[in-house]
Amino acid sequence: MNQESDWSFPNGRKDNLQSNITFGKHWFGGFKTLKNIKFILDIPLARCNLTNAVKFTEKCLEEMGTINKLEALEIGNEVDVYDDQGWRYKKTWSPRLYARELKSYMDTVTAKVQMFPKTGRVFQIYDKGTEIDLKTKPRWKIDNFMSNVSQVIDMSRVKQVAEHYYQARGSKSTLHNGLLNHDHTVNLTSTQFKPEISSIRQKYKELKSVLSEVGNTLGSSGDKIKDAQLSSSLGSAVWTVDWMLYAMSINIDRINMQMGRDFPFAAWNPNSTRASPPHLLGGFYGHVFVADFIGREGKLKVAQLPQQPPRNKNISAYAGYHNGRLAKVAVTNQEYWTDEMGSRRPRTSVRVTLQGADVRKATVRKLWGPSSTALKNITWAGQDWPYDGANGPGMPVDVKSDTEVVPVENGAVNISLEATTAVLLSW
Repeated sequence: MNQESDWSFPNGRKDNLQSNITFGKHWFGGFKTLKNIKFILDIPLARCNLTNAVKFTEKCLEEMGTINKLEALEIGNEVDVYDDQGWRYKKTWSPRLYARELKSYMDTVTAKVQMFPKTGRVFQIYDKGTEIDLKTKPRWKIDNFMSNVSQVIDMSRVKQVAEHYYQARGSKSTLHNGLLNHDHTVNLTSTQFKPEISSIRQKYKELKSVLSEVGNTLGSSGDKIKDAQLSSSLGSAVWTVDWMLYAMSINIDRINMQMGRDFPFAAWNPNSTRASPPHLLGGFYGHVFVADFIGREGKLKVAQLPQQPPRNKNISAYAGYHNGRLAKVAVTNQEYWTDEMGSRRPRTSVRVTLQGADVRKATVRKLWGPSSTALKNITWAGQDWPYDGANGPGMPVDVKSDTEVVPVENGAVNISLEATTAVLLSW
């Protein structure tokens, strides 16, 4: 708390990430500045410094000003790989040992942090690393983990069970095979999470299933252009829409997309650097699309629709229901296309049945860009959010008139989607 700078990392970078970071007192001001949001607070466990964890929690809550801004408290991050990272002894590190450390932290924070809730569900546990993180290590499994942890800690204090997910590998994947591949997205996501969600729902009905760190790509190929086209392009925005809506459809309760400022898959780079001013990245446009899909009405249920037309693997569709009423449909076309392919941009006709919606017309908003690998001139509903000094940072600007109103005939809508685009139908 005596450090004047916001942060320092004297040891520089490890594995191309800022490491050994020490936060100064001014860094905590962000909790006060950001008013109408809730935080999942991660307190450090790896170094076994319980005194530091208590002080960190105290300062964060003090700056929040109210416990109502705390969504959950996570103790440790990717604890299942602590042994591989050198934080714990390889031969003995296990869910049971983690549970003992977890209990010590839970009890101490509860007792010593004045603002911290003394009862009720507030802790987030597990926070398992992504399955593609390490090649050979068998990962912790949810049933064994929960069996061990539930014997040690007070489960009435646990709010949610969290995991991490990255889909593509920068060293191996391309935009075409790694992200713009709906069947691949569904297979990876469902294989990793559906059994675990089912297990939690059956045995611990009060707990939420959370993906607390998600990015489209892990690692780098060493080629900046290839990395950007994989992680920051229009294609990555369309993947964001498809993946997030699919995750909702299998009953994942919360998703936190990774927003590290140097990562190409983040929504934006908020700071000026030697290379560029603040700017948006491809993922941002997918996030805004999904935010508009979620809307403000509440009680949203998402269901994946059958492929339309049948057997077209490029097309995915999702229905959104508010209070049991069909209110919107999202459709993606994940066909890959660039100018270099030497042909006109393909289109696919899709007929969307609006079963249960008694409407005569629908508004169609589009997520669009010049090509699958486009890094610029991406728009959502005809808008962009430029940082150019003219409109103020973060303000939307109308740059393209492509929103349409289409008729609903015989309970269905016919639309035509260009390759690597997504549309949101609402009424």
